[in-house]
Amino acid sequence: MSILLALLAGLSIYLIVLGWVEMHNIPPGKQRVHRLFAELGAADAVEEAQKKSGFSAIVKRLNQWAERLGGAFPQYQNFIQPGNLEQRLMWAGKQREITPTKLYGWQLLGALAGVIFALYLKLTVIGWTLAIPMMLVALIVGLWTPILWVDGEANKRQRKIELALPDIIELLATTVDAGANFAQALESVHQRMPEGPLREEFGLLRDEIEFGAPMTEALTRLTMRNRVTSVQMFAGALIQGHELGVPIADTLRMQAEVGRDERIQRAREAVGKAIPKITLVTTLLIVPFVMCLVLAVVAFTFWRDMGPMLSDFFAQ
Repeated sequence: MSILLALLAGLSIYLIVLGWVEMHNIPPGKQRVHRLFAELGAADAVEEAQKKSGFSAIVKRLNQWAERLGGAFPQYQNFIQPGNLEQRLMWAGKQREITPTKLYGWQLLGALAGVIFALYLKLTVIGWTLAIPMMLVALIVGLWTPILWVDGEANKRQRKIELALPDIIELLATTVDAGANFAQALESVHQRMPEGPLREEFGLLRDEIEFGAPMTEALTRLTMRNRVTSVQMFAGALIQGHELGVPIADTLRMQAEVGRDERIQRAREAVGKAIPKITLVTTLLIVPFVMCLVLAVVAFTFWRDMGPMLSDFFAQ
């Protein structure tokens, strides 16, 4: 057990030294740039950039270890990873950054860290009676935390796409009504879109169409990259309209109306969910304070009127 603790302490010291070296080992060209920023009064920005550089180096090194560890034990990968992991990574927009093998390595690193932490607790706080269940829990948590992180990133990304899509459909419909075709409207709207996941998706859609992919195939791949119902409806309506020969302006106009109706419905649902929360806060916080205030006023009035009489009574 002491060997494991020594290894853990050595690993921590190594990571700290690595981050410190990476933060201070700046090439001469970057040093001149940093000095220029410092002379212009941007010393805080330079310091923040150095911190980010050191943190990025640590994350990069951990990613390398995770990829090597995942490649070293491939026989268990299919057993501890869900079958639709690549689809989940696509929904999260991480398919170009994280491979299933790298994520598998992070799962093994998490499991190893959880077991080491449980062993540390066994040696310092708890005994074997609680250490074995703690190890099992730590092992499960370490294995599934990366998967839960991917699911969380996917949910956040898809939520942003769902909220931003109605406005973009409105812009597309307006641009097409002005006389542009779908590719031109997509290019024009993409240039004006704020940074975000929807801009990335529409950028991929625009690039595929510009490089010669049929619009129906590009829209089909858009639905594969996203699970938002509004995106599925938008792409499906465009594909169906294209196949049936319906003018794209009419399809976009109809989708814009559907988006407005969905936005109104979401606002009503949000109001409906907020009312019970407001009632709960009012009941648990405001009402007790008001009651305390009323009781304080009653007690003060009673003591002001009856206090002298009670004092005389007890004095006699």
